[in-house]
Amino acid sequence: MKRFAARRISFFGGIHQSVQPPFLGGQQLLLVMGAIFGRKFVRDDKIDGQGKQFLLFAKKINMQKYEVDRIYEVFFGLENKATHLVDIKEMFHIYRRPYTLIASVIMQVFDRSKTGQVNLMEFVLILWCFLATDEDELARLCFDMFDIYK
Repeated sequence: MKRFAARRISFFGGIHQSVQPPFLGGQQLLLVMGAIFGRKFVRDDKIDGQGKQFLLFAKKINMQKYEVDRIYEVFFGLENKATHLVDIKEMFHIYRRPYTLIASVIMQVFDRSKTGQVNLMEFVLILWCFLATDEDELARLCFDMFDIYK
């Protein structure tokens, strides 16, 4: 099982961290983690993606409490407070990245409800898949997604 913390980058190492996921055209995406993490994750079974299932997933990928809190801080800054979801297109817009066709297709894989929005668990799954894998694994993932001759 892969450890959540990325091998290629230190996602939680500093206040600002540059990440180069291939689905964003190889350009840098600036994730602002904040100097003080005021928001702490609190389990809420009434909110999809923030209940027991999320905690079990976080434990399965070996996330520490401080890692959950830091990601929740970022998610909380992006989410719609009424729905507790992050709009994928808005996320790309905030980080000034083009929402390309390939990005759309890849994000649909993680958007279980197919609404164009992701909950906290899907958000963490996106980060885990793209930050905890090496370039060869990412290339295989992309190839498998678009291989029409399977």
